[in-house]
Amino acid sequence: MSPPDAYRQDIQGLRAIAVVSVLVFHAFPGLLSGGFAGVDIFFVISGFLISSILYRDIQSGEFALLDFYRNRVRRLFPALIPVLIATLALGYLVLSPLRFDELARSTMYSALFLANLDFYLMSGYFSQASELKPLLHTWSLAVEEQFYLVFPPLLWLVVRYAPRTLLALVALIFVLSLGLSQWLLSWDPSMAFFLSPFRAFELLAGVMVALMPCPTWLQRPALRSALAAAGLILIALALFNYSPQTVFPGVAALIPVLGTAFVLLAGRKGDSPAARLISLPPFLFFGAISYSLYLWHWPILSYLKILTPLHGPGPIALIAALLLSVGLATLSYRFVERPFSRRSIKTTPFLRTGLASMAVLCLAGFAIRSTDGLPGRFSPEVLALFAGAQDFSPDRSRCHRLTQLINYDQTCVLGADQKGVAPDTLVFGDSHGAELAFALAEQLRPQGRALRQITSSGCPPVLGAAFAACDTFNARILLDLAKDPNIETVVLTMNAEQTYMTRYGFETLRAGYEQTLAELKKTGKKIILVSQIPNINAEAPTAAALAQLTGRDPAQLGRPLSDMRSTMSEWNAAQARLSRKFGFELFDPIPSLCRETLCPLTDAARRVLHFNPTHISVAGARHVAKSMVPML
Repeated sequence: MSPPDAYRQDIQGLRAIAVVSVLVFHAFPGLLSGGFAGVDIFFVISGFLISSILYRDIQSGEFALLDFYRNRVRRLFPALIPVLIATLALGYLVLSPLRFDELARSTMYSALFLANLDFYLMSGYFSQASELKPLLHTWSLAVEEQFYLVFPPLLWLVVRYAPRTLLALVALIFVLSLGLSQWLLSWDPSMAFFLSPFRAFELLAGVMVALMPCPTWLQRPALRSALAAAGLILIALALFNYSPQTVFPGVAALIPVLGTAFVLLAGRKGDSPAARLISLPPFLFFGAISYSLYLWHWPILSYLKILTPLHGPGPIALIAALLLSVGLATLSYRFVERPFSRRSIKTTPFLRTGLASMAVLCLAGFAIRSTDGLPGRFSPEVLALFAGAQDFSPDRSRCHRLTQLINYDQTCVLGADQKGVAPDTLVFGDSHGAELAFALAEQLRPQGRALRQITSSGCPPVLGAAFAACDTFNARILLDLAKDPNIETVVLTMNAEQTYMTRYGFETLRAGYEQTLAELKKTGKKIILVSQIPNINAEAPTAAALAQLTGRDPAQLGRPLSDMRSTMSEWNAAQARLSRKFGFELFDPIPSLCRETLCPLTDAARRVLHFNPTHISVAGARHVAKSMVPML
């Protein structure tokens, strides 16, 4: 085997494809819906290059584990540290205490190359949107470095004591990692996405290309060209046909992984038209700056989106952000990466310097976290608006379900202070009912009344086979509700605007909703249908706080009422028809939250009305509850 030069032109071309794909996807996902697969291209290249170098050094007797890690520090740290410092500095200026605390935590984990674990642990129902996490992209660096903590010693042991088993062992681990990744997608996709064991197969694909005997047929230019061309076609298929809805990684990742492996394999015996294509000067330029460009682009785009929370950045701003990323990456490559790459690992204390940098960043992060995100940076008025992000029902963790595995008698009772008071009202719905239930219970408590809450994320109160687990759950709840003599009034609510109509189709959703109403009619109870509660479709707390910081009135900003009404006109009209058909009451929450032309970020008392883009806050729910309680 003759390991390739780490700077061979076709490898630089693949790096260029990878980083440009990621940039385009992050800035303009509609142009390249599968651009996220660029990260997988990087993984294969990394596995190929590092294993080639390691195998060469082990074979020649020059392998030294500490030298390997010194090289990794020399490669990664010089460009990474300025990005982490700049990201933290900008966060100091604009992020809320909660988000700055999260950024400090991410900085610590990123410095320790544990970012993938951090973002996996932070993923969940209330996790902030991914594009608003300025260091999210460092998860991929963590995956690589965790792989390289384990792989070099393992490679050395196998080459030294069982060299004939090397390729078979790598292939076995490849299959196990791929199989586990695919299996995990069905019950914990975030784990499959972020954690190293379930991404290792992508790096191992590159390892196998580097270690396998090169087929003799690759000496034939026509076959070599065909293999390289097939690889580029597979990469293109993933980049242009995948989308954020693609179940990924798992088996789906094999398309870009195999495509990259084919190009690398073809390049082991010479060039080809495909290799020459991706060796043109623009590819070589972006390939050279790819690492710094990957590091800089995401924080820049993330902060741009954080600073434009209402409508997001326009195309010109996004293009400017990409140009700024390229400029900073070019400077980083010229004045940081290249100078450090020339320094000798024998005479420069890279390990000590790297450990010191990690320690300083961790201490800075710890200091920020110990003060709860330095709230003293802002006035009390701004802090109150930022705090709207936490103004959700205090009973959410206890009463709102993230799965549907719960019995009727296990659901929460809210309201009356006296124990043993039977609830006479039921709020039944998806997550849009959680804050509404809490606010209604506040209204009923002075009357000595109680309320039962049955709300579950992503589970609309509809029947029908298309809704899978929700159908079973809802059918069981409706049966038990019919047997409960204490419940007099049922409030039915759901967030039809967001995903249900896209996922199931309007007619399927309407038909399932009608089935639910038919079952409720049989109970003889009073039924109140809640029309679509307005979604602000923006990070309202951030938008309100930034408006306050810049001297604008948050109550004058929000979502146009015309947009809200036009978006939900079909669903609200269907609800109105069904309410008349079954003789149910219909409640419109819009007058409680919106005025003549605007659904604002805050009310007159500067209380934020939505704690995230698709849920009203407790403050917002109280406005709705006050208007609804006479109907109860």
